[in-house]
Amino acid sequence: MEEVLVFRRELFPSLPKYGLLLNGEVLFEILSKAEFLARDEAEHNPLYKQLIPYSILRYKDSVFHYKRSAWTRESRLHSLYSLGVGGHVNRSDELPLWEDKMAAVQWARDRELREEFWIEHLGQPHLVGLLNDDSNDVGLVHLGIIYEYSLQSPNIKPREKRNHIHCGFVSVEELISRKEEYESWSRIIIEQYLCQISKGDETWPSCQTRIY
Repeated sequence: MEEVLVFRRELFPSLPKYGLLLNGEVLFEILSKAEFLARDEAEHNPLYKQLIPYSILRYKDSVFHYKRSAWTRESRLHSLYSLGVGGHVNRSDELPLWEDKMAAVQWARDRELREEFWIEHLGQPHLVGLLNDDSNDVGLVHLGIIYEYSLQSPNIKPREKRNHIHCGFVSVEELISRKEEYESWSRIIIEQYLCQISKGDETWPSCQTRIY
């Protein structure tokens, strides 16, 4: 039986119903109260939030994206574009020598990147914040832990080409103009993060950030 890392939603009422929380300290509080739960139950019980490390990849003034094919496991996201590479934190990610859940989150983050893509010169990420979206069935039972990598090379290849199609780097300007083609987490990142950091930087287009 697969078990995934979760926390009780009621313990953190200040989480936004839709949007980014650019506060890494809340993550440590959540992890201190996190537990493992059977995935089958977690997927259908909105009292719990599953923790999902979700990494975005930037190269210079562009961002990596891909389209989810009908072969991917999560049928609710088929045919939508995504900016993030992510997955669940499983019980197997918790090694006996680790005393905290943060190491398990980081291990799961790196595992998903290695399993799904070949990436040249990955480097070290930085934590952007937390992402929540209670507006749909997928988001209702998941919480994103958003990481960002600044790559030294654009060389990325999908390991399972039938799962990830139309892969490549695109400008923020294109992301903004086509944001309705993206899954909700990616739209939030476009509207509330990529637009935000673009202000005052001539290499990034300016835009109106939506506040929720």
